[in-house]
Amino acid sequence: MDSGSQVACTDEAGDSDEEELDIHVDGGVPLFIFVDTFFSTDAGPYTLHLAFTPAR
Repeated sequence: MDSGSQVACTDEAGDSDEEELDIHVDGGVPLFIFVDTFFSTDAGPYTLHLAFTPAR
């Protein structure tokens, strides 16, 4: 991935386990979501919740 293709990133939770990010995307356009840890020792299972709301 090059820097021009990244839509958004978040790393605001600090010691919390939850992050939230809202972005606007175009329907029908491919979207790739990458989830990674900051430290390799944090690796393990996670849950990813996605919600898509149609534009008004």
